[in-house]
Amino acid sequence: MFGESAGSTLTSLSFLNPSINRLARAGIFESGWASTLGMYPPSRNQVDWDNFASSIPTCAGLPAAQIFSCIQLNATSSEILAAISSADARSVELYAWTPVLDGELITDLPSKLLAKGEFAKLPFITGTNLDEGTLFTPQTFNSTEDLEEFLYEGMLRMGVNLSAPPSEALRKSVQGLLALYPDDPALGAPFGTGNEMFGLSPVFKRTAAILTDLMFLALRRQTVSALNLAGVPVYGYLFIQPQPELPAYDGVTHGTEVAYVYGYPADQSAVSIVLSDVMVDYWISFATSLTPNDGLGIARPRWEEYTPANKPLMQLNGANLTLIPDDFRTEQTNFINANSELWGR
Repeated sequence: MFGESAGSTLTSLSFLNPSINRLARAGIFESGWASTLGMYPPSRNQVDWDNFASSIPTCAGLPAAQIFSCIQLNATSSEILAAISSADARSVELYAWTPVLDGELITDLPSKLLAKGEFAKLPFITGTNLDEGTLFTPQTFNSTEDLEEFLYEGMLRMGVNLSAPPSEALRKSVQGLLALYPDDPALGAPFGTGNEMFGLSPVFKRTAAILTDLMFLALRRQTVSALNLAGVPVYGYLFIQPQPELPAYDGVTHGTEVAYVYGYPADQSAVSIVLSDVMVDYWISFATSLTPNDGLGIARPRWEEYTPANKPLMQLNGANLTLIPDDFRTEQTNFINANSELWGR
């Protein structure tokens, strides 16, 4: 099983159910984990469901217990799509349609299931892109207050009542997070771009750095650590290939590795095509033999296994394809993972 973004989130969720061992033998998780968007009780999103259901004329007025089956059996595609758009427009959530803690398919927070060893013991490849968070960062933020409000209301509210003020514990944790990501453009994402702000507020780069780690890097490390302790073979990567066809403020953003995996990157330079060929062979090698190092296909560096004692990442860059240590921004991701339960992760 493999996927990217939402596809990777669903694959990761599947791997939190040990019975997936009967249906799969390995996984590849590209930039998405079970709790990338947080995990909340179903009641938190009840208003979104109600707005959706009330926008379907075919099922309007029915008792609540009958609405789901009515939509399944009788609603047209055009009604459903229109209702989704209507509900989204009225939602206060950043993403209204995310997996929830239903107590049956998803029995607990992913961080707790990982800590308890309740996951499929299957080998996998997993990784992130250098600047994941730029895709999700609003360009309208102009102040720290804008960023704080975004974190409280859009990303970190474990509670159901979003109109209630944040708890003291949540406020304290957010202030701790902001302290680890100071208001310094040189430390923001796109990473490695110095004080360049691309005509945007410096809050953009600060927010993008936080989201890169909060939604992706920290969760990748949390997942890898848990499965490493269970003796599961893991291979990690960091995709840093420049993307000249995108705006400079995007950097190497979320989703940019996908075209390389399928063999046709937008950048058709020689170095980009070589990287794509290498990634295709790594992925196919793993799918067929459970190792990216089957010796077949294009010549490529040996991809070492990620272990508790040795934590290499394959740096996916056509000009410098090499192993690097997974030792960047560890203080920040350790703090994020220490607050997993408070933040719905």
